[in-house]
Amino acid sequence: MLGTKWGQRHLLDALGNVLPNDAMKRHSHSLSVSQISIDHAGEFVGSCSGEDGRVIITGLYTNENNHSYQPFNDERPIYSISLDPLYSKKNSGRKFMTGDERVYLHQKTGMINFNRYNQVALSGPQDGPITCIKWRGRFAAWCGRRGVVVYDVISMRQISIIK
Repeated sequence: MLGTKWGQRHLLDALGNVLPNDAMKRHSHSLSVSQISIDHAGEFVGSCSGEDGRVIITGLYTNENNHSYQPFNDERPIYSISLDPLYSKKNSGRKFMTGDERVYLHQKTGMINFNRYNQVALSGPQDGPITCIKWRGRFAAWCGRRGVVVYDVISMRQISIIK
């Protein structure tokens, strides 16, 4: 996966050739892509933009659950994103994390409107800007002003800070 300064996302093969993907063309950012995240199964791609404040999640093999989501009404920049490693599983809750000045966990709340998410702040404003988030299994880590924070997503508590 490759994100550009012009907001486009491209799917590449092992040799660097661009693969055709209509969903990637239809769903793009208006400005530069800040970070890209792929779920563990390699079925969904999430991207965010530090300039347009949107999160776009696209299925590589399905058009179900493709959507563009703006977590905040004030169009604040979203610097980082990480999809739940189990995002592709049906009853996983379709969770993902975003980072601006704080880290937020977003979880799908309704079956009718997919753009309805519950947002929980996992960090305070003293952490930001959050430049990178990685989520594997029950643990997530993010890099910010205070250093690298390791977080247990199951027990919903911070484990350590590496300065």
